[in-house]
Amino acid sequence: SVHSVVHPHAASGSNPQAQPDILGALDDVSGEHQDEEQQLRNTIRTDDVGTDDASLIQLFELPMHDREVQINDQPQRRTGASDNDASVFIEMPVNVGAQDTGAQFRRSLSTYAGQSIGTMRTDSSVVAHDTALTDAGQLTAQNDEDPNFWGISSRWFSPDSPLYSYYNNLRSANNGYLSRNAGGLPNSALIPDVPIANDPYDDQRMPYDDLYSDDVSSMGDTPTVVVISQKVKKKLKKFFRACWLTALVLAATIIMVKACRNEWLGNANYGNGRVQSLFAPRRSKRYKPMLEKLIAISGAEALQDEASPQHRALIFLADQDPLVLNPEDPLVYTQLVQRYVLSVLYFATSGPMWEHRTYWLTGQHECGWIYVLCADIKNLDNATDSENGNIGADDDDDSSYFEVLDADLGLGTGKIVTGLKLYDNNIHGIIPEELSALEFLHLIDFGANRLMGSLPSALFHKFKHLRELYLNSNYFNGTIPANFTQGLTKLKVLTFGNNQLTGTIHKEIFTNSISLERVSFESNMLSGSIPDVFQKMIQLRDIRLGQNKFISTIPASLFNSGKTRSEGATRSLTKCDLHGNAFTGELPGTLTKGVPFLKYLYLHDNRLTGNLDTELFCGAANSFIDIRLNNNSFTGNFKIQCLMENLELISLASNNLTGPLEDGIGHKLPRLREIHLFDNKLSSTIPTTIFDPTNLTAILMYNNQLTGSLTANVFNGASHLEHLYLNGNKLSGKLDDFVSAKGLEALKKLRLEYNSFSGTIPDFTGMPSIEVLYLYNNSFTGSLNADTLPPTLKKLKVSNNTLNNEIPSKLGEFENLEALSLNGNEFVGKIPSELGNLNSLQIFHLQRNKLSASIPVQFQQLTSLSELRLDFNEITGSVPKQVCDLRDSGLQTLVSDCGGKNPKVSCSCCTECS
Repeated sequence: SVHSVVHPHAASGSNPQAQPDILGALDDVSGEHQDEEQQLRNTIRTDDVGTDDASLIQLFELPMHDREVQINDQPQRRTGASDNDASVFIEMPVNVGAQDTGAQFRRSLSTYAGQSIGTMRTDSSVVAHDTALTDAGQLTAQNDEDPNFWGISSRWFSPDSPLYSYYNNLRSANNGYLSRNAGGLPNSALIPDVPIANDPYDDQRMPYDDLYSDDVSSMGDTPTVVVISQKVKKKLKKFFRACWLTALVLAATIIMVKACRNEWLGNANYGNGRVQSLFAPRRSKRYKPMLEKLIAISGAEALQDEASPQHRALIFLADQDPLVLNPEDPLVYTQLVQRYVLSVLYFATSGPMWEHRTYWLTGQHECGWIYVLCADIKNLDNATDSENGNIGADDDDDSSYFEVLDADLGLGTGKIVTGLKLYDNNIHGIIPEELSALEFLHLIDFGANRLMGSLPSALFHKFKHLRELYLNSNYFNGTIPANFTQGLTKLKVLTFGNNQLTGTIHKEIFTNSISLERVSFESNMLSGSIPDVFQKMIQLRDIRLGQNKFISTIPASLFNSGKTRSEGATRSLTKCDLHGNAFTGELPGTLTKGVPFLKYLYLHDNRLTGNLDTELFCGAANSFIDIRLNNNSFTGNFKIQCLMENLELISLASNNLTGPLEDGIGHKLPRLREIHLFDNKLSSTIPTTIFDPTNLTAILMYNNQLTGSLTANVFNGASHLEHLYLNGNKLSGKLDDFVSAKGLEALKKLRLEYNSFSGTIPDFTGMPSIEVLYLYNNSFTGSLNADTLPPTLKKLKVSNNTLNNEIPSKLGEFENLEALSLNGNEFVGKIPSELGNLNSLQIFHLQRNKLSASIPVQFQQLTSLSELRLDFNEITGSVPKQVCDLRDSGLQTLVSDCGGKNPKVSCSCCTECS
């Protein structure tokens, strides 16, 4: 049962100054209450209640007063309490009689005013709350028949409390123990437990089922409990929480600093899970001897600089390399050097960002790292060139090289690095000088990367066996050092193209390496003249100096018939690319006499002059594949003087060539695929044999002075022709015979604009592949018949003719149309709304016709439209709002007759008004 202690005068109206009585209540938990006892014990354990006599007593749910610390019997007024408020804490040590030893109890107290003091839990004492005892009457209890009452050996009340003297009287009358009716109170004074009405703190009262019980078998007589206030507890919690937070922040900081340091020192492959201390990393026993070995390669300063790639490579080899090389073992010294140099290269050029880095900085032998080429020592002299996947020595005399091969290199049957093929691998940075320690390198391919800085000439001087060096398509700047090729006597390939190099080319670049076969300096900013030192470079096959700023004339020695003194072999030059410079003068007279194997001659976009004598090309007539001399200032007639059976492309466009096109030109160029003669002053008719080559795909002869008409017999053999550009000439006549040719099934682009063709537009459906048809600025008349146009059309331009009648609505079915120009004709009537179905249309010109009515609202469907011109017509009304909305989807130009004092069209979105 539950016992409530109340102030009876609140209900009975008794004198508040009457002598109070103190009663207690205790349930018998023996017998049928054993289960409850066990449950209460479990509750105590789970609530972590102390078991010693001095256990801390906590008072729950104390409203209407602050919770202050109370030591023993010294009551403390709550902070800010008035003189009339005598609320104090009273500590009451409890001693249970012998007959009740080991019993369990539950207790709940309430104040007279209904303020819930809450449930108390104790081992050796009970804390009560004396609330305004000056205004309180006697205290009583219910359950008058309960035979088990508390025996209290001592109670420490405040001397100011009315209970203090009464307590002593009760104790004296009962030999030191407080019994139920020790004060002689009549039973009539006991009142039953009456629920307190209108309790403002009823929601704070602990439920009866949650009352706690404690073992009181060891209760003593001496009070030692300290009641700790909730404020102090909160402060302690904040303190400990701050301590934990500080510890967590410190730990996180250490972890972050550690992670950043490891990232600074290396990458995902750098290290193998070994944790080093933050400020003084522990080194393996190999560190110091390995440092001493590598000082000769990189120097002590670089190796000890923790931010350098050299130091990072050293740490990898000494502490992280799974191969665990012993620096004291002379048999692995060469391998140690190779792994070190490759590791420095990796760290110096942002290895973690490489496109391909498989097996780099792993336990694999360095020859197993991707794009590292190696050769066995004993077979190095038999290794093939890089085009076959390996690299090695050539069969030429190299006594010093073979002496090295015969020496004891310390690798036994191992491998040595002979090539680095790291093309297009997202390498960026500066090439480290340590690379020169790989003295047997034959191939270095760093092309198409992001290397920068000046060309490290001193680095490459040490590569005595270097055959191929690719540094093209990077960000190198500065000049090419004159001594760059010094010592590279076996160099065959040298490429610096597509960089930012400036200055001139020194003759030593070529004279130091007369064995060069391929030279590529194109797409830089090199200037000056090309040194005339090619006489002895009889092995030169490919020279590319295009797109620079070279001036003066083309050196004659480039095409000179250089011969060896012993064999008299002619030069094997196959490609010469000097385009995009400022070369002047005439072509060297030795152009083809000394280079009979020349296949590709690119001299376009220069300032070359002189009479173009095609006889110059006859020396290499059987070799030429591609000749480009366009965009110069050559003069003379275009005549092919000899049979050039392998020539596929000849471009003489944008010169000053004159005269007629010779008949039979097609017979002399049987393999011709493309002929570019535009932007010249060629006259006469088009020779019928020009289309004889069966492989001919493009004829570009626009902007000349060609005359005559186009007939079917001219084109019957051009079954592969795809591009026919004859615009900008003086051609005339009708096209009816031309379109009947049977050899134009492959034709895709036909440009006949700016001529004098007449008649109606013929039926082009016999050319089923046509995508571009330009007939504008001619003299065509009649109607435009959509049925005579191939459905494959993407661009149709018939503007500035004399076409009339209405625009055919069937044009709306040409779903591939991207450009439609009908302007400058005499079309009448309304604009067909079906044209709104041309979803791919981008350019639509209808200006300068006689169109009337209004603008179709269906034009709102032309979502790909970027330009629409409707001006100089008889169109009236307003531009539909839906059409104006196309301005938000890409329509950039919209022109109508919306100008003047009395505009025909009302337009709020037009970009221009006529």
